[in-house]
Amino acid sequence: MPARNGHFSADLKPRRGKLLRCTLTLEDGVIADLRFTGDFFMMPGAAVATLERHLAGRTPDDVAAAIDAFFSQAEVDMLGVTPKHFVEVVRMAIKNRK
Repeated sequence: MPARNGHFSADLKPRRGKLLRCTLTLEDGVIADLRFTGDFFMMPGAAVATLERHLAGRTPDDVAAAIDAFFSQAEVDMLGVTPKHFVEVVRMAIKNRK
């Protein structure tokens, strides 16, 4: 996936799932800032911010492995989304320049 600089965003609404939105900024080919929003549920709630920090500084090519690593160690409950949805929405966002 080619790395570009700029602001990117995408929405994902899995079938029978909840809305998951990713907004991110790429600088020099790495994720400088990333936010997940939507109507999905993740408990504890602070886990979303922890995941966002976990992805900061990574290249787009590292996203899938980083998300898999996060969810393999984090003790979270989710409703309406799965770890693969987080990977998918980040990849979609990187393809969609704002």
